[in-house]
Amino acid sequence: MIGPEKTLLLSPSPVDETRPQNRTNEIMRKYADIVEQIAKSTGSKYIDLFCIMIERPDYLSMLSDGLHFNSSGYSFLAELILRKIGETNG
Repeated sequence: MIGPEKTLLLSPSPVDETRPQNRTNEIMRKYADIVEQIAKSTGSKYIDLFCIMIERPDYLSMLSDGLHFNSSGYSFLAELILRKIGETNG
C-alpha cells in the first residue's frame, strides 16, 4: 500500500474568469484550501498550484480554454512535480 509520504496532492489551478463557462477563482481557492487541509491531515505532500499560478501575471497563457492546461501549462506543472519529488527524495 502506498502511504501518505509517497502521495502528492495538487490544488486546482486558477481559471480565466472572463470565460463564462469557467468557474471563478474564488471557488477554485476554496477547493485549493480543502485539498491543503486533506494533505495536512493525512501527512501527504502538497503543491498549491493555485497560489503558485495566480501570482504569475502570465498564468492565462498556460490555459488552452481558460480551464485546461496547454503544452506550456503541462510543462510548468511537470517542473513543479519534479521539484517536489526531488525535495521529497532528497
